[in-house]
Parts: sequence; structure tokens; C-alpha cells
Amino acid sequence: MCIVQVQKTGNKFWDDSGAWSGSSGRRVCLDAQSMGEIRPLPNGLYGRQKRVEGTCTVVEIDPQPSEVIQFHQLCSRLKRNNNYQRRITYVENSDCYIAEYLGTFPTDVEAHGNVVFSTGEYVRSKPEVMTD
Repeated sequence: MCIVQVQKTGNKFWDDSGAWSGSSGRRVCLDAQSMGEIRPLPNGLYGRQKRVEGTCTVVEIDPQPSEVIQFHQLCSRLKRNNNYQRRITYVENSDCYIAEYLGTFPTDVEAHGNVVFSTGEYVRSKPEVMTD
């Protein structure tokens, strides 16, 4: 079982599963009133994706949404077993997040690369320790 911290600090998500490889992610914007997906335009306004003359394009919305919810989804894989994945989902400007673990947690134990005498599994230091 993995223990997940309730609050996130920046874009760092701590757990006791071990080291994770780099993450990939996406950002989705939703109109808070209709809960439909919208896309930000370069001019700072929002639009919806539509097919215009056989091509997908983003068309500006009129009127613009009064409230926009942005949520992020980050996916990463465990370094010692590429089949075990972690998916983090959070709403921007929120302290809480959802952590989903996909696959079967590996049973093999690996020590840290610099360890000499310990046979224990490598667990990252908590963010509070690194900050102090």
C-alpha cells in the first residue's frame, strides 16, 4: 500500500513507493457552468474545438465563460518496474490532489545505489526533510 501526502508543494508529489521516472501530463480547461471542455486562445480568450470546412479549429466562444476550471493530469512510471504507473490529478490553485496507482506493485526490493550495508528498499526523503 502506498501512503500519499494530502497536500502538494509546487509540482512535487511525495509517496513511499520509490523513485519515479519523468512525468508527462496534460492540462484541461472546463467551463464551470456547462462543464464542457474549452481551449485557451493566444489572445487570452477561450474557444471550443469545432470542425470548419473539414479542418479542426478552435472557434472563440461568445459570450466568454465567467469561471474556468483548470485541472492537470500527470503520469509517471516507477523506475524499478515500468509496468507500475502513477497518475496525479489536481485542480489548479487547490492544495489537494488524487493519486491513482495502476498495475501491480512490484514485490522485489532494491537498495539505493550508494548503500553499502543496508538491504532495505530505497524510499525518497520527504519534502519537509529536503526543505529543512
